[in-house]
Amino acid sequence: QTDELKVAKDVLKTFAKYACSLEQYDELGMLFEKIKAYPESLEMLEKCYKNASEPSQLYSIRSNFAKVYNCLNEPLKSLHYSSANLEINPLDINLKLEQSLSYYLYGDHQKSWTIQTNLLNDKTLPKDIQDRINFNIGTFDLNNGLFKQGLKKIIVNGKNIGLWPSIKKPFKK
Repeated sequence: QTDELKVAKDVLKTFAKYACSLEQYDELGMLFEKIKAYPESLEMLEKCYKNASEPSQLYSIRSNFAKVYNCLNEPLKSLHYSSANLEINPLDINLKLEQSLSYYLYGDHQKSWTIQTNLLNDKTLPKDIQDRINFNIGTFDLNNGLFKQGLKKIIVNGKNIGLWPSIKKPFKK
């Protein structure tokens, strides 16, 4: 861990000592997650869950639990929360993608692939979501021996979602 991340974590822990509202716990949980301090993020999410009273708050907190548990490579816990929310809103694309990641981490690549290809059948998906899904499907293609097809999806869609910088050529056409 870099010195900056350690300092950031220490500062956030100090703020966490004095946090007393759902909004503060939520903000701290998000910040801990951004610096990849996932156990601390979970601690804040648990405090959020205890203080939440509105169904929309609980929905959001469960979505965040699903994301953090996937970051901790605990896909079954993530599936618990994403499945609960998908029962409420079966059309939540981001949760379906999170659930797909959970299945992938769990080793059920076929179920993960099926979720993503089913999502691609929705022609109303925003372009950035289509690009993310096509990037992911490129990894499935690589794993299944379709090297050229998979690599092309990873390169093209990876560029579209901003995974690597655009290089400006030093000459004019």
